[in-house]
Amino acid sequence: MTSQFCLPEARSRGYATSLVGAITELARKESVSTLALVSVYGTLTLWTRLGFSVVAGSAPDKTLRPYGPAANYMTKAVA
Repeated sequence: MTSQFCLPEARSRGYATSLVGAITELARKESVSTLALVSVYGTLTLWTRLGFSVVAGSAPDKTLRPYGPAANYMTKAVA
């Protein structure tokens, strides 16, 4: 992987916004109604800004436990 995509060099360049936009558009074309992810390493604010919401009661689910105590299962409706 090139350094342009490694932290901290990739921060504040809009890569996440562009990628989520592209994935959302692809999901829309494929009739996918919901995107889902697990937020880890303090990225909750980023994913929330990009339209994802924490699924109530998802943490500390045993499925999320391996990701650490701050892991959150999040979804985003594809409009």
